[in-house]
Amino acid sequence: VEYQMSLGTALILSLILTWFLLGSIRMLIWSMLIFMTCILGVLGLAGWTGWPIDLSLYIAFGLISVAAIADVVHVLSGYLYFQQQGLKHMQVMRNVFSKTAMACLLTSITTAIGIFSLYFINLKVIQTMGLLAGIGVLFAFILTIILLPVLINMFPPGPSKRHTISLNKALRVVQSIILILEKTNERYPKSILLCFSTVSIFLILGTSRIEIDTVFKDYFPIESGVRQTVELMDDQFIGSENMEILFESETEGTFKDPEVLQSLESIKETLETLYPQLVTHNLTLNNQVKLTHQKLNQNQTDAYSIPNQADMLAQLLVLIEGGDYENLERMVSLDYTQARMSVSLKTVGSKKSVEILNSFQPELERIIQPLKSKYPDFKATVTGGVGTWARVFDAISWSQIQSFGLAFLIISLILIFVFGSLKLGFLAIIPNTFPMLTVFGLMGWSGFKLDVTTLLTAPIVIGIAVDDTIHFLTHYRISLKRGESIEEAINSTLREVGQAITVTTLILMSLFVCFIPVSHLGVSRFSILALVAVFSALLADLVLLPAMLRVFKIRT
Repeated sequence: VEYQMSLGTALILSLILTWFLLGSIRMLIWSMLIFMTCILGVLGLAGWTGWPIDLSLYIAFGLISVAAIADVVHVLSGYLYFQQQGLKHMQVMRNVFSKTAMACLLTSITTAIGIFSLYFINLKVIQTMGLLAGIGVLFAFILTIILLPVLINMFPPGPSKRHTISLNKALRVVQSIILILEKTNERYPKSILLCFSTVSIFLILGTSRIEIDTVFKDYFPIESGVRQTVELMDDQFIGSENMEILFESETEGTFKDPEVLQSLESIKETLETLYPQLVTHNLTLNNQVKLTHQKLNQNQTDAYSIPNQADMLAQLLVLIEGGDYENLERMVSLDYTQARMSVSLKTVGSKKSVEILNSFQPELERIIQPLKSKYPDFKATVTGGVGTWARVFDAISWSQIQSFGLAFLIISLILIFVFGSLKLGFLAIIPNTFPMLTVFGLMGWSGFKLDVTTLLTAPIVIGIAVDDTIHFLTHYRISLKRGESIEEAINSTLREVGQAITVTTLILMSLFVCFIPVSHLGVSRFSILALVAVFSALLADLVLLPAMLRVFKIRT
């Protein structure tokens, strides 16, 4: 319910801001129509594929809204820009779509690649989210390039009389900021590059401090009932986490051997020695054997042990089978070829779980090694909550990093190919790298851990950064081909594309800011990082990119 309320608030706020900036009810309706059609399309796909409505679907909506709003606002803002130049409707249409159509196609492809990279993460729900969201991005482009021109042609937009003053004020503020950036860029391009280089070094140092860790209870604030329940389980009961160790052998009666049960006891003691602050309870068939042995010896304390004689152990197991068989079969198979050890622990994160597996597995192998002379096929596997989540979260985190790295490489190659220039292609990579560096650098310095939710900002970073860069460089190249000098091309691009990029960024920021108050800290931090990503992408394309073009004087 909280996510739905935040999503509804975000949509309303973004629509109000769109109307305020663009100043046309028709433009607002068209934006809503294209956005809602994309959402309905994704919901239809989700229905046919059987994808349940959960948190991941809301994230998919966010990714699609980023692409849909970016495409639509670029077109509409371009229309208003040329309309303000005094051009007629058909001239405006030709100018807008001759420049924007190819840029929108390239941005949609690169954004879709960034989102499709989620498909390579070894978790089905994220794979499906990446697949549906990527399709939604391409669907948004098709609607923008086919449906939107029809709507504009049938009902040419224009600001309403009541809103003309607000519209002028809003766009005047945006245009005045862009003019300031233009003048600053002309005067101090080398200083701008030096400043960005210094900040980048600081961010790289922050990136080296990032930890990959996911702790379920840390997703909720201290006053949350969920977190309080987990902490109560840890403090007053046996803990909220569990680790299972599965012991297997192909020899019948293996776990009727006192030597084998003594090894299980050694494993229990090793766990309690290595992790005294985490392990709260340990359960195997040894618990029943020792308790039965103690009862047969007048409850003497020293009789709470595993007997060394095989015949005595066999008698104890017969007694247990006759009296407490249901609990016994939870710990050992009928033929005594398999057994389990159930370990209860206090809450641990994925990082600590991985550390436990890496440090405990060698000890486990050392303890069971002597048994393999008698039972060559004897093996032990760590599983359960700790083992499973440790492997899942670690695999997700590293596979996300690898898949986004691959996506970024593919996008870089596409940029080089599309622009037909190594210089321009490599130049386009730098402003795309800066927002990612900003996000992960600030995460390192602020102590935000890299987990499943925070890593999902990467597709947004890639999508927004590449979108803005492609729009800027596409217009820049067109201006150069029309005979403008480098200075004239940069300035005309800043005035035309800068307005669209700024308007798009403001609308996207209004979307993400509504999710910051959400009680789920994972979603809240995701929203904060998305805000940082969008804003840093704006700075990179309006400040860093023009400065690089001026300093290196790149034409092709």
